[in-house]
Amino acid sequence: KHYYLEFLGANQQTDLYVNGKHLRLCGSNSYTHKGGYTAFRYDITDALQTGENQLAVRVDNTYSEEVAPLSGDFNMYGGLYRRVFLITLGDLHFDLSDNGSSGLFLFTPNVRSKERPADLGTLNIRTTIINDGSEARTITVTAHIEGDNAPRDIVRTLNIEAGETVLFDKTVVISDPHLWNGADYSGETEAADVGYLYRVTVSITAYGETLDAVTDRVGFRYFYVDKENGFYLNGKPHPLRGVNRHPFLRGLGSALLEANHEQDMVLIEGMGANAVRLAHTPQADLFYDLCDEKGIIVWTEIPLVNDIGQEKGFLDTTKAQLTELIRQQGNRPSICFWGLQNELTENNRSSFISAKEVMSQLDDLAHQEDPSGRYTTQAVKSDLPLDDDQPATPFSGSMENEWKSDLIAYNFFPGWYSEGDFESAAEEIAGLDARPMGLSEYGWGANTAQHELYPVLGQNGVTPEGKRHPEEYQSQMHEQALRYINTHPHLWGTFVWSLFDFDAEDLKEGSVPGQSDMGLVTNDRQTRKDAFYLYKANWDRRAPFVYITGARYNPRNDIQTYVKVYSNCDSVALYRNGVLLGDMTPQGDGVFLWEDLNLCVGENKMRAVGVTNGRTAEDTCLWDRPISNGTVLESDVLPINPRDGTITMPWVLTVGEAKALLSAANNAVYQILLGENEPADSDLITTEMNAVVVSESQQQRQTYSFVSLNLLAGREVWATSNQEGKLPEYAVDGIKSTQ
Repeated sequence: KHYYLEFLGANQQTDLYVNGKHLRLCGSNSYTHKGGYTAFRYDITDALQTGENQLAVRVDNTYSEEVAPLSGDFNMYGGLYRRVFLITLGDLHFDLSDNGSSGLFLFTPNVRSKERPADLGTLNIRTTIINDGSEARTITVTAHIEGDNAPRDIVRTLNIEAGETVLFDKTVVISDPHLWNGADYSGETEAADVGYLYRVTVSITAYGETLDAVTDRVGFRYFYVDKENGFYLNGKPHPLRGVNRHPFLRGLGSALLEANHEQDMVLIEGMGANAVRLAHTPQADLFYDLCDEKGIIVWTEIPLVNDIGQEKGFLDTTKAQLTELIRQQGNRPSICFWGLQNELTENNRSSFISAKEVMSQLDDLAHQEDPSGRYTTQAVKSDLPLDDDQPATPFSGSMENEWKSDLIAYNFFPGWYSEGDFESAAEEIAGLDARPMGLSEYGWGANTAQHELYPVLGQNGVTPEGKRHPEEYQSQMHEQALRYINTHPHLWGTFVWSLFDFDAEDLKEGSVPGQSDMGLVTNDRQTRKDAFYLYKANWDRRAPFVYITGARYNPRNDIQTYVKVYSNCDSVALYRNGVLLGDMTPQGDGVFLWEDLNLCVGENKMRAVGVTNGRTAEDTCLWDRPISNGTVLESDVLPINPRDGTITMPWVLTVGEAKALLSAANNAVYQILLGENEPADSDLITTEMNAVVVSESQQQRQTYSFVSLNLLAGREVWATSNQEGKLPEYAVDGIKSTQ
């Protein structure tokens, strides 16, 4: 027998010792696997002994200038975090030494096409067979294909000498293949047409005994990215509207279980996303399987993030990670894009190679490894110049020839890391590069425990490192984004950053240390934020759906509010405590908005009922508005000291100006009085006047007195001399024009 130890993932440099012997990687002269996110194997046969054997695995996640990623605003964990398998084989077996791949390669040529290719049903089946025995053997190799219109088995008899390696390479044609179609949430597509897969099994037999077999799946599809009209799948427009997925979960880090991957896919389907960018690393085989089966288009990428290492081995290690990714996942129909980098700039730290040269070599390698026509792409930072000496435009003119890839996409955060509204910021970057344009990342943070009905949008008032990230800010900025995206089909792919909150040791977002809160779902996968349902309202048409936003904003102290509903219905009716408040059609992009509504004291049972094509859906929530005893007086201009009950006047104020600058919180009311009860009869505020606040319940009353910054105000003033018309008291009256 021959024995292999297979690691599906270990971060980030791994060595294996069997009975004290340091083993080499399969297919390599190296002992150490460098890179934390792809599979690799060791042939342990010669190191084993009869009886007890000791296996020792050393996994080192010490920072290394040879291994990407070197940095990132996400946690990079260490150790064994995916499954490990012991594989037992006979003398005759398929090759397991090819970059951690299954050894079975299924090629569908010319997939990049807007029109149906003439050779659409062509399938190349390639694998390598090894005779590790001491004798020559005659074997039968059979390729069996399961699926619509599949051809008869391909059978080949081979003579293979001891120690010989033989290539099995056959091309078959499936007439009128059943196409692999992408996820469609219109409610009109038959489920059988989504994610249709052919199953290919290649087996080795001799004298009626199966010696080895390997199975994988493949799908037939063709796709194209048009600069003006975006992504096409199987000859039809198929706008890619998706999310970024970081494979982390609170309490597990990156060591996700099968059930966790399946739960994530339920959430992706539940919001109606048809594409996913796997950021910023290759991910678990099971998740790729789910994307194949569900028709989710995949952008997968290597972990080249931010920087190029200063060690010369960095380029070789990075190229090895790309080779492993393509050979391990290249059979998958869901993958249409190979991601080469995230947010590199020309101002990198490497002294031996430029970022442009790295991109050129990676782009060439990707097309060499995968000649089928899949696209290469990059995620670039839209607000950062590639060179500090250049203006803040990442790409222009012919620069696509220097930063090589088929496509380009931007990491884009107006109103978060920079000020601005989504539409004008998007127009600024449109046309910076000649290639088709996508949005690889866009998003805003939200803490589900923080709320503010009217946050100031687009002015970076909610900073990434800020203490307050109200949920309403995130949802209203995503409304801006969808208004633009829904009317600009040239965007070949748009990917929300991100599907989930994730751990990031250096961050403190929304008052939570060690976390990015930019997800549409919380890190524990338990809470879908309001913005999640905005996307469901836009992307999922399978069944009528209604969601009342702000349900977590409870209790509410203000009388006046708005009610916003996200829905895919044709009309929505809103009720409060059983009373109809109004029936409306959508105001665009799945948003229904009732403004200037008053809440009752006590319980406000809100109910929204949506109707579409005779089918209904509804959602309910409960808001409690307690009657307030608050007597808080507020001003954005005048200093108010609640401890001593004073309002400081920096200058002379009229009564009207003072009223315009003051407001009472929590539905209290106030008056400006002379003393405690007498209405003010002067046009100017004097220190004898007070602002008297009465609570909504009318059970509390508080008096605020006016004080002046001018300590001489109201005092008797004399002067040794004065100009005509310039009275001495004018010197301290606080009015600049008379001083």
